[in-house]
Amino acid sequence: MVDVPLFLRGDRQNDLRRRGPLLQVPGGTLPPGSIAVLSLAVTRNPNEASAALFPLAPTSKSVYTAVGVLPSSSSSSQAAPAPQVQLEIDGRFLLPGLLSDSGFGLVNAARRMLVQVRLSDAATGVGLAIDDLPSDAVAEWRLYQAGTGGQSQQRLDASSFTGETTLRQAIIRQSALEDGAQYTVQVDVTSATGGWSVRASVTLETNAPPSSGYLEASAATVRLLDQNEGLSLRAVGWTDDVNQTPLAYRFGYYRLEAVTGAAVAAGELSDA
Repeated sequence: MVDVPLFLRGDRQNDLRRRGPLLQVPGGTLPPGSIAVLSLAVTRNPNEASAALFPLAPTSKSVYTAVGVLPSSSSSSQAAPAPQVQLEIDGRFLLPGLLSDSGFGLVNAARRMLVQVRLSDAATGVGLAIDDLPSDAVAEWRLYQAGTGGQSQQRLDASSFTGETTLRQAIIRQSALEDGAQYTVQVDVTSATGGWSVRASVTLETNAPPSSGYLEASAATVRLLDQNEGLSLRAVGWTDDVNQTPLAYRFGYYRLEAVTGAAVAAGELSDA
């Protein structure tokens, strides 16, 4: 119980009677998740100086009102809102200036690839740091390969990622991807205390090797060549993805084993 004195003199007393006494209750004083009954007791209890003027017995009057207090876990001010999450492929792993026919970034399947998380405030777009997320926030990464011929996409094994996947990034290991295929990297960022889960993804394509060409030799059929006889070789009709020209050519030859018929690399010819 908090007592507010009523025995004030002059204008202060009149002003207090017009407005009524005020008590500010700080937030967190009332128990959360409960119904609090608020009480006010007004007492007439003259002091000795005023007893001669007001020869009345002490009396009091009490009134009550109730308010509901929300549980602390329901307070939106205590929970961090869900961020906006985006995925980006580190530019060092993209083939410079090249896009696939679908408009996706092209990457070299023979190299490892770094995918990074970008966080921002969903309302303002202002960038966020990992430390701005709730301490229990976690990231779950997935890698999918697009299906061909009407088949659905296939989720790849977690071993496609190398090292520890974190809230900051994931690394796809070297040679985990196939040439000329489309992939989707996906991450779910979740916070139990925040009560939210946000998903982001990015699609990429691996560069396909040159195709559609063939090797042409001056000898139309296989025949025995004199040791000093020359031979002309020509690469015909080779193409690659848009803007990936000119192509580099390297000629070589294999020696067939007389017994097994296996082709054994024997040497290289001059580049073209």
